[in-house]
Amino acid sequence: MILEKIRELVERITQECGVDLYDLELKNTDKGKVLQVFITRQGGITLSDCSRVSRLMSNELDVIDLIANHYFLEVSSPGLERSLKTLKQYEQALNEQVKITCRQEEKNVLITGILRKVTADGIELEKEKTKKEDKQSFNIPFDQIKKGRTVFVFKGKKGE
Repeated sequence: MILEKIRELVERITQECGVDLYDLELKNTDKGKVLQVFITRQGGITLSDCSRVSRLMSNELDVIDLIANHYFLEVSSPGLERSLKTLKQYEQALNEQVKITCRQEEKNVLITGILRKVTADGIELEKEKTKKEDKQSFNIPFDQIKKGRTVFVFKGKKGE
């Protein structure tokens, strides 16, 4: 319930700042509670964006006092390799390389490939052709996905 109220506040503030809320987490750590807010925007996030969202959130959280006791607020981009949890996050990762851990035949299987399709029920991954195998497509229902994340692929200069 507290996280839902925080999410509503953060969504309003991020909208005011012209950025999108990617994800948020409230964690208990050795140093105390940490509220992590991940923001995104087409074209990327700047330090100024993070600072503005952090300042506005901090002021409002202090006034409404949703989080009991002392807490730390961290506002950042989700990074180059971001976790995928929601349908919207999967849709934003279309045509990117992803790593999916899913449950198949009573065991966890790790599949890395290009995210080609997202539906309300699941995803389609295309695994690149290797020396041993042809190109393969995998349809994975969301209820079988245990964990998903984008994979950063460095594209250097041609000839390197």
